[in-house]
Amino acid sequence: MNWKVLVGSLLMGTVLGLVPAVYAPAEVVAAPTAQEAESLRQPHGRMFYLYNKRVNVNTEEHKVKARKLLIEGKDYPLALAELNLVLDLDKEDAEAFLLRGLVYTEMDKFSDADNDYREALRLEPKNPTFLYHRAYNFMLRYSAEGYGNEYDRAKAEFKEALKIEPYYIDAIVGLGDLYYMAGQKDKARSYVRRSAVKSEFQLAIDQYNKVLVLFGENDILKAKKEMAEQEIRDME
Repeated sequence: MNWKVLVGSLLMGTVLGLVPAVYAPAEVVAAPTAQEAESLRQPHGRMFYLYNKRVNVNTEEHKVKARKLLIEGKDYPLALAELNLVLDLDKEDAEAFLLRGLVYTEMDKFSDADNDYREALRLEPKNPTFLYHRAYNFMLRYSAEGYGNEYDRAKAEFKEALKIEPYYIDAIVGLGDLYYMAGQKDKARSYVRRSAVKSEFQLAIDQYNKVLVLFGENDILKAKKEMAEQEIRDME
């Protein structure tokens, strides 16, 4: 082969990137100095330092943050993240289970909420507050989905809370609200006897009266009682 043709083809291969490694001039690279080598290793070392660093977590602070978000009705996913962190570190924190259950209830995730209330009750079986919130969660699910057994479960939990703490005002009112809700649902069902529907509304009135006797006048309770009484009058 003509040498000009050979050189031309090799140069064309270099231009096209076919043989750059063979014909590119070698570049001499000096070995890094000790100082340069150390500077190259520093970022790598810092990465592993941060990875291994122990973080001191104050679980009480995270519960306070979650409670504030819950009360203000803000950013429930962030509240969940706060409580997930707490429970990752301490799976025996009954209050954290309660708070996470409350967040799930607010998000209408009733099954997830009930799982957390059951965990809280596992740790403190006789805590009336846990029983009350579990009952309230059942009641909301009954209101939203109309499950018959949710009504019975809510009633049982409210009554269990009141067995432990007879003057638990929220549980008394909650039981009254449950009876009122059942009366409204039964009223819409043609197969339910009128006497049974009236009985539900009367049970609601009885609960509201207990609170009014124990704690005096309350405009909200008086309004609830009057609504239940009107429901009975409308059926006569």
